[in-house]
Parts: sequence; structure tokens; C-alpha cells
Amino acid sequence: PVAKAARPSKRPPVTVTVRLHGATIVRYPCALCGRQDFESQGALSGHRRFCDGGKWRCTWCQCRASEAGGKNPGPDGPSTLCGPCGGRFRGGATGPLKVTATGKFVCEVCAREFDSAGAVGGHMRFCDGGAWRCGWCKCKAG
Repeated sequence: PVAKAARPSKRPPVTVTVRLHGATIVRYPCALCGRQDFESQGALSGHRRFCDGGKWRCTWCQCRASEAGGKNPGPDGPSTLCGPCGGRFRGGATGPLKVTATGKFVCEVCAREFDSAGAVGGHMRFCDGGAWRCGWCKCKAG
């Protein structure tokens, strides 16, 4: 089999020319997000595979891709949740954390309020909703 040569692009790539200490540096900008710091067309192509122009949002917490720490699968399909929400989903969560009008995070089992999502996560590992009783005297902990 004979390999076909790649066809050259019909139009030249859009470039940004920067002068730095008398040298001319060519940069390739992304047309979707406006980033202009790609030194080669290959670097720009790699970026464009994942660039969404800033439109992606986590379906649970609404954070942007730049804040997400990766895109994870969720109940709505691949790349629908951010890293923290994806971890909660893998751990068995069925939806986003409940938040009060004052911005406090609420435990889904006992309704206790916390200042951060991490604090709720730490609490949830041991929360039994107040059902625990001492086996000897039947008192409640806490």
C-alpha cells in the first residue's frame, strides 16, 4: 500500500506575530477560546481537541472546565461532571450537594449544615442520622 501525502491546507493559518528583543515569534491563536500562546500548529491542534470555548459546565455544580480539575462521567453521560462531582458520583451520590440560601452545605442524612463541601464529605463518612445508640446504656453519641 502506498501512503498518501497529506494535502496542504488551502488557506494559511491565522498567526499572531510578536516582536521580542528584535526576534519575530509566531504564535497560533485558538479561534474558540482566544488563547494566543501556541508555538506550533501541532500544539494548537492538541489544544483544540479539548477546547470548548469556555462553554462547558458541570451539570451538578455549574463550575467551568478551567475550575473543574478534569471532566468525569456522570448520570447524563461522559464528560458531564467536574472532578469533585465525578468522585461523588462514583461514590454513589445521585445528585449535587444540597446548599441552603445562606450558602451552607447540608448533610443529606441528618440535615446538619457545614461551611464547605469537604466538611460535609468528611462528616458523611460517619453520619448515621442519629440512629446509633450505645450497646450498654442505650445513650446517643454527640
